[in-house]
Amino acid sequence: MSNRIENLNSMFLHHGFLCCPLTNAELDDLISRQWSDDTIYSIGCDVANGHPFEEAVVMALNYDEMLFDDGWYRPEQKELSA
Repeated sequence: MSNRIENLNSMFLHHGFLCCPLTNAELDDLISRQWSDDTIYSIGCDVANGHPFEEAVVMALNYDEMLFDDGWYRPEQKELSA
């Protein structure tokens, strides 16, 4: 098991999960896509709440597309005003 997978498993334990909601294969897949630890944690939380892994990844992709340069999520706003 890679060091990053071990660190992610520890992160889930630290935040109150009894076990990581993502399999090692799913963690490896997300790591290979170069997702941040915070995004992987968010995907794991969605999976723990009953969303299928693939759906959680799509939700994370859609969320990232909605983030603006200032880091805020505003679905009603298409671009930042000057």
